[in-house]
Amino acid sequence: MPKSSNIIPCYNNEHNIQITGEDLIQNESNFTKEVSFHYALVDDASFDNNWEKLKKLKQKYHEKDNSVKLARNIGSYNVILSGINNTKEKVKTVIVSDLQDSPELLVNLYEHWKNGLLWPIDMIKMKSLDKNFYQTYITI
Repeated sequence: MPKSSNIIPCYNNEHNIQITGEDLIQNESNFTKEVSFHYALVDDASFDNNWEKLKKLKQKYHEKDNSVKLARNIGSYNVILSGINNTKEKVKTVIVSDLQDSPELLVNLYEHWKNGLLWPIDMIKMKSLDKNFYQTYITI
């Protein structure tokens, strides 16, 4: 059974975290039953109530949620790496918490991966790559 980790960087998003969580859970119905999901919502030391909202999501979806609060603001690139390091699933995607991109795009991304159209990137090599390359080819 394929497992998918969705890494969601969060920074001062208290007003839309609940909507984001619900949309991601609802989007699971667009996948075949063989796919299971895990969510790593990473709070980049927000100064609003973002972490409190993430804790509520974690209570509701505890079996799928691995929310993390960082001690200090380290920027989106490092937040994404933190999310990657806190997940074990083979398929990893990144989607921003303000839903600039629709979660439905994850279905297309997964299909491309399944059909061999997206190639896995070796994490050791990726650390030496330019940040813009990482964001262009890994995130949606």
